[in-house]
Amino acid sequence: MATTVRPRATLARVGDAAARFASLDGSAQSRLRDFATSLARTRGMSAIRDPEESFSRHVLDSLALLPAMEAHLGVKHARLVDVGCGPGLPGLVLAVARPEWNFTLMDAQAKRIAFVQEAAHHLQLNNTRAIQARAESFAREEEHREAYDAAVARAVADTRVLAELCLPLVRVGGFVFAAKGVEPHEEIESARDAVDLLGGQVKEVVDVDSRYEQGARTVVIIDKVRPTPEKYPRREGIPNKRPL
Repeated sequence: MATTVRPRATLARVGDAAARFASLDGSAQSRLRDFATSLARTRGMSAIRDPEESFSRHVLDSLALLPAMEAHLGVKHARLVDVGCGPGLPGLVLAVARPEWNFTLMDAQAKRIAFVQEAAHHLQLNNTRAIQARAESFAREEEHREAYDAAVARAVADTRVLAELCLPLVRVGGFVFAAKGVEPHEEIESARDAVDLLGGQVKEVVDVDSRYEQGARTVVIIDKVRPTPEKYPRREGIPNKRPL
């Protein structure tokens, strides 16, 4: 069955991300600014070296996802997985803003996971855990298979690949939130058959309060409407080499 992408919605107003940051208590604000500085100064964690740019491009960009996520998850308890979390983005920032949500941050690189664990300690988080794993293997473990209310991914892969890595982790009735660029519609259309095959349905594309030179960034929201067939995801490396 073909997936129809709904017209782009706008849930975020200009300034929402900054307003969300300002709503945090002073201690949380200070820790997030320190986190942005650490990202800028730790080799291999970010190409951005200026702490203020790191704050804008990493911390505020992560907070910009919240209106779309809260519109679907609410603010009650939820279990989320950050797939390919890198140095903890957006998972660590979201965990500060939404202490009611529990986050599993997963990445294949040991150096990144070590950074995430240390950063979570400095951020004083008790609602996160960090796991080194390949997403293809991670999604086949009983503890994680269709166990999460939502998966979130930021700057990880093409939507066809993200669907294969994320949808097997999400329960039926849950969501995938994929942070994307300015005009992701062509990419989404090319992914619609893969999303459907994996038990998902693209719900909408939402503008978020994070602007680059090309314009406002977006988040693609995928509903999990039925179980993912057992044979997915395929073995390690295949989703990237041969997208569905």
